Amino acid sequence: SNSNLNARLEHQLFKSLLSFFNYQYFNSSQSFSDEVRNQFSIGFNYNKKITSGQVLLNYEFRFDKNDRTSGIQNTMIKNESLQLDDFKQILLKYPFVIEGSIIVKDNSSAIIYEKQIDYIVVQRGNFYEIQRIPGGRIQRNAVVFVDYVVENPANYQYDLLAHNLYFKISLFENKFDFYSQIYTNDFTNIKYDQFAILNKIYSTMAGFQLNLYEANFGFEINSHNSDILPYISNYVFGRYSSQVSSNMILAFNSAFHNYFYTQTDENNQFIDANIRMTFRITSNSNLNIETGYLNQQTRNQNSDFLNFKLEYSMNIAQMLITTGLDLYHRKVASYQNDYRGLFIKAERTF
Repeated sequence: SNSNLNARLEHQLFKSLLSFFNYQYFNSSQSFSDEVRNQFSIGFNYNKKITSGQVLLNYEFRFDKNDRTSGIQNTMIKNESLQLDDFKQILLKYPFVIEGSIIVKDNSSAIIYEKQIDYIVVQRGNFYEIQRIPGGRIQRNAVVFVDYVVENPANYQYDLLAHNLYFKISLFENKFDFYSQIYTNDFTNIKYDQFAILNKIYSTMAGFQLNLYEANFGFEINSHNSDILPYISNYVFGRYSSQVSSNMILAFNSAFHNYFYTQTDENNQFIDANIRMTFRITSNSNLNIETGYLNQQTRNQNSDFLNFKLEYSMNIAQMLITTGLDLYHRKVASYQNDYRGLFIKAERTF
């Protein structure tokens, strides 16, 4: 049996300050385990216009009380959601995972993704990380759902204390942004110390962004001190998006992201660039051209992915007809795959 309670209280002071209080209660009683979670959070959002700019300040304090007991050796975790961002390291929530039990699927559970084709599994101490493989069926920034089995330590009790402070100031009519974030996780009242799920974190991030007409350029640095996966990262990005004419839209994105893992002296690098052009041919037809390049250099693999897509779409009698050409080149370690395909599809929305 399961029981849940969610409550939220907000207070608006003038237009600039919103304060809030949240409470969540979760109680699950199964034949093999009992779990109780209480979560409190309190904070505020401050947004104030200043001369030629704006100030934003957000703060949240969260307190989680967790208690779980189980009489079995293995625990089945179902439908844990992960967003596979190419530039962030996403760990499975629980340690001591049986690697062969990992199943990655889409949100409908209709598509089961294949290991070494759509994704890889990377061990990080007692934890595992899922990384998508460019050119596979998992799209960039897609949300996937993961099932897996956790060995032994299914009993735990702890209190989590978390602070999250975010500050941003925009100047010169929002042409220059400076922002910073401090995030902490700490634990008290810990029992069952053998359960190494606890990840104490002290993370600081700072960055700036230049906004010049349709273009944005920026830089971020992040020091992420963690019991499980400490790292220092640098992120450089540039973006451009513009309606060049009444019949053409052009967008360009590029980024360089470097992770240095301090425990293992491991360096991961990601280079990403893509261009998209949309041409309006007639009032009911468009031509889209998209090309992109992604390079990943990690401890487990070096990979290159280059793609090109040409797509023509038109509306005919309330039907959307799309046809086009799809090309990609993928190289992962010593494995290379080249694909060329033509496609046509018809859609009708009721």
